[in-house]
Parts: sequence; structure tokens; C-alpha cells
Amino acid sequence: MCKHSRHYSGNTRWIGLSKLTELARLASASFGHAVGTCKMGVDKLAVVDPQLRVYGVTGLRVADASVMPRIITGPTNAPTHMIAGRAAKLILG
Repeated sequence: MCKHSRHYSGNTRWIGLSKLTELARLASASFGHAVGTCKMGVDKLAVVDPQLRVYGVTGLRVADASVMPRIITGPTNAPTHMIAGRAAKLILG
């Protein structure tokens, strides 16, 4: 896209690409916790096994909130620390 392109801003005026890019950067945010994005299990859809090892990648484990099956009703910090502690035990034996 040309840097001189103009985009409709939602009202009757036009703004440049740089202003539109700045608006997208400043006005966008994540409003949730990234959980459940890295399925743990033994089925075909699972990304990691029950020992947090990534299927098909030797030496890589996932130890964060993405292995949680669903969002919890409270902060994800403490459960993530528990997952990390379990991963440390699995790695160290």
C-alpha cells in the first residue's frame, strides 16, 4: 500500500496511513488472558502432552497459561506459577 494512501476515518474527513496506523496501535489492546491456545492432551488436536512437551519438537515445553483448558474466574498469575513449578519438576526429574 502506498504511504500516501488516504483512508476514511469514520466521519467526513480523510486521514493518512500514518495516522491510521498510529490510531490502530494506540487504540487496540488485549482484553483477556491468553488461555487455552495450546491444547494439552493425547488426542490429535493436542499441541502438548501431559508432561508439557510440544509434539514434534524435541526439547521444547510450554509452561504458561496457554495450556489451561479454559479461563478461570480470577487472575491467571498464580495458576501460571503452579504450571511453571510443575514444568520445572518435570524437567529436573
